[in-house]
Amino acid sequence: MSHLGRDYSSFQGNLSDADCEGIEFAYVKATQGQSYINPFAPQQCAMLRKHGVHVGYYHFWDFSSDVGSQVHHFITTAQALGATTLPMALDTEVEGAGGWPQLAADVMAFALGVEGLPAPVANPHSILYVNVNFYKNLAGFPWGR
Repeated sequence: MSHLGRDYSSFQGNLSDADCEGIEFAYVKATQGQSYINPFAPQQCAMLRKHGVHVGYYHFWDFSSDVGSQVHHFITTAQALGATTLPMALDTEVEGAGGWPQLAADVMAFALGVEGLPAPVANPHSILYVNVNFYKNLAGFPWGR
């Protein structure tokens, strides 16, 4: 059984009824780094929920900010957007100056930080949203932990 979902960020702007048709779940970009908040997230979440779509949140990784600041910023923003049953997600698409191993360590620290804080989720796990380069360069990463 497959389920159709989408992700939304500020790139899509405000959503219309048509944007929400035919999907069961969606991830909305809530934050990036330690200060950016998607200005369209409240409208996007409200529109999706109006159409019965399950809404989850994701954070886009920023190498210029420390893990703790990003976790706090993400969780605070996600709590303001409302409860969800979907796991929190992290989007990372490039390696930083420290290479793939440093990115993997940062990602694990972020996941553990998110999973260890009170969050607006019933699901205690987080997911990682990455590009194929991350996957190929970190064969030993604990994907199924």
